[in-house]
Amino acid sequence: MKFAVASVIFSLAALVAALAAKSLAAPLALPIYVALAAIDIALFLLGIRDAAAALDIVTSEWEAAELKSVRALLVVMFAMSLVVLGYLIVAHIAPTVFAA
Repeated sequence: MKFAVASVIFSLAALVAALAAKSLAAPLALPIYVALAAIDIALFLLGIRDAAAALDIVTSEWEAAELKSVRALLVVMFAMSLVVLGYLIVAHIAPTVFAA
């Protein structure tokens, strides 16, 4: 469960860092967004495999419920951070896409 918890924490940190780096100039912020997204994807893949492996060896229903909730939190936090990072990446690459 190390990678699953690490992925949840990193997804939250990436979300906060992306919103904090939003005020940086485009040439500086874009590599930060791409690096955060790449690390987030790699940790998500490791975390989802880790959660699935832990769920296979669980013995009680209580532990299974805990692991399923960690897996759900993992997926939700990953989706939130990836949506924000994707939006910011596209907004820097093509700023007219989101212009009103």
